[in-house]
Amino acid sequence: MSAVSATGVDVTLGGASILSSVDLSVEPGELVALVGPNGAGKSTLLGALTGDIPVAAGTVELFDRPLAQWVGLEAARVRAVQTQRATVAFAFTGEQVVRMGRAPWHGTAEAIRDDDVVAAAMRLTETPGFALRRVTTLSGGESSRIAFSRALAQETAVLLLDEPTAALDLRHQEMELSQMRHRADQGVAVVVVLHDLSLAGAYADRLVLLDGGRVVADAPPRDVLRPELLERVYRQKVSVIPDPVTGDPVVLPVRGDAQRRVVA
Repeated sequence: MSAVSATGVDVTLGGASILSSVDLSVEPGELVALVGPNGAGKSTLLGALTGDIPVAAGTVELFDRPLAQWVGLEAARVRAVQTQRATVAFAFTGEQVVRMGRAPWHGTAEAIRDDDVVAAAMRLTETPGFALRRVTTLSGGESSRIAFSRALAQETAVLLLDEPTAALDLRHQEMELSQMRHRADQGVAVVVVLHDLSLAGAYADRLVLLDGGRVVADAPPRDVLRPELLERVYRQKVSVIPDPVTGDPVVLPVRGDAQRRVVA
């Protein structure tokens, strides 16, 4: 059974075709990274999976059931979403925002665990120091970590995350991907939009590479992070080398004289 899937999905926005005939299936326990250049359709695909963006054709399913058949509260107990712009308009504290992730469980037996779950989520993201801070005073990276804490606190079977590491420093990028990997290893289906190909290659089970609204590769990182494929999609000369410790593929842009020779 797929945790989340898209079959033959087309999305048209403002009269422009953004996604065309996209297929994706993510199983429980998988961490799948959506990668590709700007405008490839990564965030649009994630928005289609969450139901925030309507599809013109095709189907989106959550646990083999059409997404349209899931009511709001029922869906919120199954999948958590972190959007690309995780802004909060009001001056809630960091802890209040994280506690919002527990809202789907109000009135259930799980609610008794709210305090412990919120505290644990904030410890995992190193945000206890923001518990009493107004989120309007936090930096972009700090706000992003609070949003990720909220998603973790929701304790769902599916995590859908749109560029959660974009504003983070090196330490917290690794920390968040480690948490995603840990959740996946516990059986959670994780779909995350990432721009850092090396980070995606280190943690994901599969990379789904999009270009021009189509899936051009869907495979384990070593099969996707190949210079000839990346250079065609990104239109940038790259080198791919193994990490000296883990052997995971590391993607490096070719710079300086080498790049100038390629252009010439």
